[in-house]
This record gives sequence, structure tokens and C-alpha cells, in this order.
Amino acid sequence: MAINLEKWHIQEDLTSENFNKRLIELETHMNNIVSRLESENQQLKQQLNNKVEVFSVNSINIDILNNANYSNNYETDTNLGKQMGLSVEWVRIKYFKHTNPGVIGYGSQIAIPFEGGASLGVFYRNSTGNAWGAWNDMRSVEPANSNTITDANTALENGKIYYCSYKSTANIPYIDDGIIQVFSMNNEKDTLTVCFRMWYSWNNDCVCYRKCLWGTWSPWKKLATTNI
Repeated sequence: MAINLEKWHIQEDLTSENFNKRLIELETHMNNIVSRLESENQQLKQQLNNKVEVFSVNSINIDILNNANYSNNYETDTNLGKQMGLSVEWVRIKYFKHTNPGVIGYGSQIAIPFEGGASLGVFYRNSTGNAWGAWNDMRSVEPANSNTITDANTALENGKIYYCSYKSTANIPYIDDGIIQVFSMNNEKDTLTVCFRMWYSWNNDCVCYRKCLWGTWSPWKKLATTNI
């Protein structure tokens, strides 16, 4: 910002009183300039803080992706998804750092898989004190047949629906295709604590139920049904 002090040229014939008055006016003017500069500087800092760094395809390294205190927001396409703890390689990553001044090691990442099948959906994780938490699945609705499993005992994620095939899925109650719906108190993938599940048959008017308490599965139980 240009500063013009020509108007403050001091004339030789000024009285002492007028001279002091002009000095006060000059001081006020300079204070206003400093205030404007501080405001503009703060705006520039905010713009830099909100800067989004864009990495070209597959140019980012795993150290940056796992850095919970990276200096800029960023986005990129990478094949390092599995190294980040995701189930697929190719993902689009968006990183948002914590904006509170002086607070480090807090932020969020969003991962959007490019691959289909069981990896459909969007995932996010948060960092607290430089440590990333687990990935969370943001899906609210998912086709059952995108989660075909080979062992019903591995269906553990809370709220998730799994497709079972009589040809390839073990530990189902009947030799029939169907779906399993899971209700788990811990809501963590592959963690076996307390879990309840329902199995619905494709070809029979049949609903079955079982539970798992601390790693021990109960037998499947058929729910009695009657026609309405």
C-alpha cells in the first residue's frame, strides 16, 4: 500500500502550537495506516491458511498422507489407499487441517474410492494430537450384492448388509442364498465383541437369528412366522 506524506510537509513558518497539532494529526494518520496494514496482513494469513494444495496424480508420498499435522489443506488422487488402511488402492483424498491458531495435530481426511464392488462409498478419519483414528464408512445405503462374503462369521460391521451365496458362503443357517444384516455395539470392522445378526432367505419364507458374545457364537435360531 502506497503512503503519501506530501500533505504532511511541514512549513517553516508554523507556530509551535500548530506544529504540535500537525504532529498529532500525522501520528493519527500513521496509526490508521498501521491498522489497515495489520488488517490486510490478517486477511492474507487467512487466505494462506485456507489454501488448498493440489498434488498431481500419484505424486504424493505416504509420509504426507499419514502426516496429521501437514501445513496446508490438500487434495490428490493416489494408489496408496491400502497403505493408509483402506480396502482399495486407488482413492481421491481430501485433507482439511485444524484452523485454530497454535493447535497442531488435528485434522480430517476424506477418501473416495475409485474401485467398485465392496469399496463403494465414502470414508473419513480424524486426527487427534498427531494420531489418526480409524476410517469410518459414511454410507447410509448400500446394495447387498456388493458385499458377497465367503464366511458369515466375518460379517461384523454394524448396520451393514452382506450377501450370502449357498455355493460359497460358510456358516449360514440354510443352503440358500440370502442376506445378513448386522447389529453390533462396537461398530468396528473385524472386532468381535457383542454382535447380533439377522439372516433373510431368498427362496424360503424364513428369517433366522444368532448372536455373538465376546467371540462365542450362538446357534442359528429360526424365527416362527405365520401368514398375515
